[in-house]
Amino acid sequence: MGLKIGGILPALGIFVLMMLALYGFGILVSALSLVLKEGWIVAEGLHSIMMILSPVVYPLVVLPTVAQQASAIFPTAPALVGMRVFLIENYQPEVIGNIFLHLLALDAAWILFGILVFHLTDIYVRKKGSLEKY
Repeated sequence: MGLKIGGILPALGIFVLMMLALYGFGILVSALSLVLKEGWIVAEGLHSIMMILSPVVYPLVVLPTVAQQASAIFPTAPALVGMRVFLIENYQPEVIGNIFLHLLALDAAWILFGILVFHLTDIYVRKKGSLEKY
């Protein structure tokens, strides 16, 4: 028994794509902390939401339909499902493309959204003059 080599490489690729999307998520959190000045509050709140909407503690099927659909916008849910498919279940090679495309779209969306929000927040905070306060 044990892991198939064919499943490890796609799972590592998924992990890398998830981390890229989480960088964009981190940029968003840092932008919010510029305004709110208590970045840990924002990070903890978003962490709690992400833990609920990710299949870490329990599978997504136990969530209401709206929460299952919302979980698709966070990179952790499709990535964890994809890694489990490749490492535990017998996967179909055509599934690889769907999961990778979903994560590539999330990468682009989260990174661009995070940079945009950070840029707009930086302009706002500098005009307001509150950047020097902390």
